[in-house]
Amino acid sequence: MREGRRRLEYQKQQKHYHRHEAKKSVDTDPRRHTTSPVMSSGGYSDRNSNPSISQSQQQLPAAVRYHPHQQVPSVGCSPRSSPAGLNRVKPPPMAACSTPPLAAAARLPTSSPMCNTPNSSGSRNSYDMKEESKNIQIATQLFYNHDVKNKGRLTAEELQKLLQNDDCTHFCISAIDSLINLFGATRFGTINQSEFVSLYKRVKYWRKVYVDNDINGSYTISVSEYHNSLQELGYLIPFEVSERIFDQYAEFINHNFNGKELKFDKFVESLVWLMRLTKCFRKFDENQEGTATIHYKDFIDATLYLGRFLPH
Repeated sequence: MREGRRRLEYQKQQKHYHRHEAKKSVDTDPRRHTTSPVMSSGGYSDRNSNPSISQSQQQLPAAVRYHPHQQVPSVGCSPRSSPAGLNRVKPPPMAACSTPPLAAAARLPTSSPMCNTPNSSGSRNSYDMKEESKNIQIATQLFYNHDVKNKGRLTAEELQKLLQNDDCTHFCISAIDSLINLFGATRFGTINQSEFVSLYKRVKYWRKVYVDNDINGSYTISVSEYHNSLQELGYLIPFEVSERIFDQYAEFINHNFNGKELKFDKFVESLVWLMRLTKCFRKFDENQEGTATIHYKDFIDATLYLGRFLPH
């Protein structure tokens, strides 16, 4: 009896010992404590690096900028030469009035710098606040100067008289319509005063980018300058894609230049279309990774919608 009890106690001790050793070996296994690698995000920002950058933008590859005189992988476009003795003068982009001309704001496709963000102390930067107040004051004065019928809304014709290219020609009607469709919430073919303030600040920044990339001061931009403008605005797309968009909106303007060029009104029109395209894509990019799965019906609907805003 005693030997039987001793044998049972010895067997229990052996089982307990083996269980303890097995648990110890599992806890010390280094494979159980290895963390998964973390994906680092790539750069996707404007020249001034705005906040609220989506993950889909952060994972896009770094872009390549082309000098306007550099030979680029373009078909049928020769490098443009700088006009001899041309002094760069910036004519006012709007019709003459008692208020200062149009010139800087907005940001795309990331959040716009027009929306001032609080600093660490919780108050907005004083310079940004002054600039914002100045923009509102100028835009409001421009609005009432051109609201001929005093209806509190600008028609397409009134807005066209207000907006000008750098060569003092008025915006084409297709560019005017695209701006009204984008900023006019009522969809009546007109914009009110608050909508015009938003339009003013957006177009003002676009013009700054346009002028900065018009290297030779010709008041038009070439395909390489257009590509650089898109990079500055945050559209880190290949040169070939920029070239296709450019070809949709550019025109043969200068007989001395063998290739199409883009005036400011068409530049604005192309950016409005890019805004719509980006917004449409993000509806299907559920994980914000820069890729999207789209059903055939949704693809047709999106194509028909975006096709309405392409130049005809």
